[in-house]
Amino acid sequence: MATQPPTVVSPGKKIKKDWQVYSGDARDKAAAEFYYIKVEPRKTGNLHITGAKLRFKTHPGTIYNSQFRIAGTEANIRAYMVFQRTSPEALNSPLRNNTADQIIAGAFTEGNYAEYKSAIDQEIANYRAFKGTGVAGASISLEDSSSLLRASGGLSGHLTKKIAVTTGKARKKPSRKPKITHQEKEKK
Repeated sequence: MATQPPTVVSPGKKIKKDWQVYSGDARDKAAAEFYYIKVEPRKTGNLHITGAKLRFKTHPGTIYNSQFRIAGTEANIRAYMVFQRTSPEALNSPLRNNTADQIIAGAFTEGNYAEYKSAIDQEIANYRAFKGTGVAGASISLEDSSSLLRASGGLSGHLTKKIAVTTGKARKKPSRKPKITHQEKEKK
């Protein structure tokens, strides 16, 4: 029977795990600060319900579970739940006694957004009050912003507006006399 070769990692470099262990403390902090823990393999981050409409367009199938404060695609939630229920690292995970179907059934989705609009609007208002600004922007990761730029066509060869900058040729040097053109020489 063949075995896999060991993974070689540079000294001091961490191996990024597929999934992070979910904790009650993380859930409580997410609830207090009105964000969702992004469930995506080898990525961590937060999502806010304020960006849900855009995320539904860029990441179809994303769901937001407000009870457990997690968000991700159904496939990622299912894989994450397998990890939470079976990993020895996740023995104390509050998700351990729940199924993926329970998490998915109690979530905001693109399909039921209109049905839960009042609850979502209330959460957005609570988030804005928490931030103290009255207006909140969507939280987005670098990976997500890059994919949005690529999906929209990005700059895709379009030239940006050029700004006039004086170059060495266009600048007059004060130590030199101005050049006299051939016509000016003839006039003298």
